[in-house]
Parts: sequence; C-alpha cells; structure tokens
Amino acid sequence: MKQTKSSCLLLAATAAMAVGITACQSKETKSQEPLVTVNWVTLGDDQANAAPVYARVNELLKEKYNLQLKFETYPAGTYDEKMNMKINSGEDFDLCFTTQNWLNKYPVQVAKGAFLALDAYLEKYPALTKALPDFLFEQARLNGSIYAIPNYQISYSSWGFFFRQDIVEEMKQKGISWDYTKVRKHWDAEPYWKYVKENHPELIPADGNFYNFDYDLGTVFINAEQNTMFNKNDPQHKLFQTALLDKAKQMEWGVGEYHSGINKRQMWEKGYFRKDIATVKDESADKASGRFASAMGVVKPGGLAEVEKQYGNVKMVQVPIQKPFIEATGARSAMTAVNARSKHPEQALKMLEIMNTDKEIFNLLNFGIEGQNYELVNGKVKKTENSGYFYNSAWALANQFNALLQTDQVDGIWEETDRLNREAEITPILGYSFNTEPVTTEIAAVSSIRKEFSKWMYEGDFEAKYDQYYAKMKKPGETVLAEAQKQLDQWFAANGKK
Repeated sequence: MKQTKSSCLLLAATAAMAVGITACQSKETKSQEPLVTVNWVTLGDDQANAAPVYARVNELLKEKYNLQLKFETYPAGTYDEKMNMKINSGEDFDLCFTTQNWLNKYPVQVAKGAFLALDAYLEKYPALTKALPDFLFEQARLNGSIYAIPNYQISYSSWGFFFRQDIVEEMKQKGISWDYTKVRKHWDAEPYWKYVKENHPELIPADGNFYNFDYDLGTVFINAEQNTMFNKNDPQHKLFQTALLDKAKQMEWGVGEYHSGINKRQMWEKGYFRKDIATVKDESADKASGRFASAMGVVKPGGLAEVEKQYGNVKMVQVPIQKPFIEATGARSAMTAVNARSKHPEQALKMLEIMNTDKEIFNLLNFGIEGQNYELVNGKVKKTENSGYFYNSAWALANQFNALLQTDQVDGIWEETDRLNREAEITPILGYSFNTEPVTTEIAAVSSIRKEFSKWMYEGDFEAKYDQYYAKMKKPGETVLAEAQKQLDQWFAANGKK
C-alpha cells in the first residue's frame, strides 16, 4: 500500500515515542532495582572532612550505576589487626585491600577461605578485564584461581643508580672520562665514588642500602621466592638457596648472599660507604640534608623526582642496570579482594570495574572535590592545605593510571609506565606462588637468622662470621629449599611446561 507523507510522519513520530518510552522504562527499571551499598575496607589515613566527598561520590554512583559506596580506611599500623578481626568474626564487608607479604596477606587469607574466587565472574565485566593487562590476572592466580584484582601501577623491576648531577658535571668539566650512561654493573660506577671520596669529604659517596650486587636477575637467574632461584637456561629448573650456594660458585656466577656481602665489604673498605655503616640506626637526617652522593633504587618514569626529594632535593641523573622484568607475583604488592561471604559479589566487582574505568569517580575519591580539596594548575592537581580531605593513594584504589597528575609529576608518566609494563620481559613462572604453610617454622627461623647476621660483612673476621651464618642457616634453609623445589616441579607439571 502506498503511504502518504502524513502517514510517514505519523509512523516516525510513533517510532520516536516508542524509543522514548523504552528509554524511560529502562531508566525506571534501573531506578527500581535495589540500591546496593558496597562496603570497601582499605588502607588509608583518616580524613578530617570526608563526608562531602563521599556524598558526591555516592551521588555520581547512584546516577550512573545505581550503586552506593561505604569507604572505610585504616592506617598501615592497624589495618592488619582490623582485617583479621573482620574476617575471623564474619563481619559484613564486600571489598578489602590485600598484599602478598605486607598487609592482609593474600596467600594466608586465601588458604583460610576468606576471599572469593573470581574466575567465574570476570567474563561478566569485560570493561574491567580490558582495562588491565592479562599478566596482572595471572600474577594474582593462586592455586589455579584468581582471588583478587591487582591495582595497576608499575609492575616491573628495573634497578639502577642515581648520581648527583652537579658532581657528574664537575667531573666532566675536569676532563675525567667517565660516562654515567655507560654504567651497566655496580663497579662501573667506581670512578664516580672515588672522585667523591677524594674531592668531597663532606659527602658519603654511596648509600649503603644497596639492594644487592647480583647482576643477572631476570636475564639469567629467576627468583622463585624465599631466596631461592634457578638458572632459566636449566631445563630441570634446579633451585638453589642464595645463602647456601657454594662460595666459589657465588663468586663465579655473580649471585648470592656471600657474593653480595663481599662486594659490600669492598665498598666499605674503600671508603665508599659510611664508616659506621655496621652500627648506624637512622640515616633519615643524612638523606634529608643531601649527604649521599649516590643511591640505588627502582628506575621508573617519574621516579627521578621522587629520589631527588628523598635525598635532600638535590638534582640527580639516573641509569638502569637491569632491563624491565616482571616477577611471578609482582602485582600482588597491592590488590583488592572480594570477601568470600559478601552478600553482593556482583556489585562488588562492578565497583572495581568502575574504579578501573571511570576516571571522574576515581579521581573524586582519590583527591576530593576540585575547588575545595585541590586546584587544577595547568591541568595538574595542587593540594589545598587543611581542606580535610586528600586520600592521594591511587595505588591502593585500582588503576593508578586513571589518576590526574600532580604538579610535581612529569607529563606522560602514566603512558610511559604502562608501555614499559607491557614491553617488559615476563618471568617464565608467571602465576607461580610458593605456599609457605608447610614450612612456616623454618621460614621464621631463616628470617631470624638473616636479621641476626645482616651485618656479617662488616665484622673483623667476616669470613668466620659468614661461616657461622651458613651453619645456622643450613638446616632450615635446606628444608625450605626442598619444599620450594617440590612445589616448583609440581607447578611446571600442572602447567604443561615440564
């Protein structure tokens, strides 16, 4: 039948009305759904005036997602105690902050059945899984399941040196042929330390808190937790314990506690470390006053400014000596888990999806209200002093890369960190995690012995002191090593890699 112009207009109007009605019905259906409050317990200092921020967060959550949030924070000193009380008493909460070895320990709580396995839920939240790299989820996998969502931040290790810029330039002006950019191993930096010692007696050439003197972590030796390692070129993946490996092999391979200790002693004997390194308790004043001419730490985008601030606001230059490398459980340094007893697991995961993807709500919760808790200066956050709110712990919330930059952060820091995360070499044992439960007594003994002998390399008869350390470490260390080898072999077999 031929349609008239007026009938076409009527049909169009009817269709438009139908779309409008459908949209209204959808909105009404959404508003008629129960308004669920997600109770999130996490790490953070008390905020004097959080109420206005939380009210605005919940206003946006209700408007956008028909959700509400109860945000409960505790400082690091009390967080463990509070979480253990909540979990052991069966207190009602939905989300909580968890880490591998620091607070609310992930393996311990998973073993207790405190956290919900998330594998069956994740496919319902594609925006969440798309926002994060696949390797993060594998790092969170424990006993075959994922029990927490990692908070995305720097995921790789890349250790390197920081040298005072003024001294580097001074050496160059004097014609001393040393290029800090060519430093690849610790002793490549000796010309710098020697120059500082001879020309700047007011300074300490190097901060003695070096991570270690192991050159080939990641490139040759793979860390398998509890101070055990294996050569990645070894098809049998035979582990060795860093304190129990033969002295000669440690020196030959350039790895292990004896090897590292001998190098530290040489640094001390040559005057590159402070004379009282064996007894000094607090170096914060020396750091703050800029007495250290060099330091070692993680080289990362934006990290130089952090180190400069820590070491007396002295301008520095940096050079990595380790290629970016992702460890098996690196992402477990900060994660968020769903309570196994949560009454609202779907909404809890939706909240995590929101915090990983909705920058407006994420930044509101992290920094507070613009114009009240902070100002934007050239697009960057400047804290308003004494405003009563500035959580500023994006790494404890979710995807740190959603955070607005602050005035002391360099442009492009998040994009560059994300690029390096995704391009870093990944450990061949991604997803492997050592279950400490069978050897908790031995691990405690190892920790105690290591603390007792932490300064062995600075003793008069240091060789004898190390031998005493080795003798004490042997029994518990070998027990831990045997258990680690057993678990690693089982992991390779279960994952079809051996």
